[in-house]
Parts: sequence; C-alpha cells; structure tokens
Amino acid sequence: FQIWLEGQGWWTAEEEASLRADARKEVMKVLDSSEREPKHPSSELVTDVFDEIPPHLEKQYREIRELAEQHKHQFPNDIPIQ
Repeated sequence: FQIWLEGQGWWTAEEEASLRADARKEVMKVLDSSEREPKHPSSELVTDVFDEIPPHLEKQYREIRELAEQHKHQFPNDIPIQ
C-alpha cells in the first residue's frame, strides 16, 4: 500500500520515516508512563474477569502461585503474588 501511495505521489519515504519516528516516541512515552504505575496483584488475572472463579482456573492460578513462590528470582518483584 505504501508503494502504491508513493507511486501516486500521495506519500513519501520521508513522511513514512517521520510518521514511524513520531509513533515510536508516542509508544515509548506511554510505555514509560505505564511502567511507573503500581502493578496489580497477580490474583486480578482471574478475579477481575470472573465473579466466581471456575475450578480449572483456580487450579491453574494456584499452580502459578506455587511456582512463583518457589522461583521468586524469575518473576518480577513489583507484581504482588496473592
């Protein structure tokens, strides 16, 4: 599509580069901002979606918590495990 737009004279490589650079800056700004926000407890992976947690998800989440407790060094320390 970009090649077609350029062929029509409606778009240039310079405009493409500028747009990509601007978009990258915007994404990096939002990522930086979101990384500064407090992290939600890992339990919200299931409780945020379900009023009553299905047994299979409860089992999976329990396994994740156990794994995280056993291997704390491999999990982000800024996400509360509950």
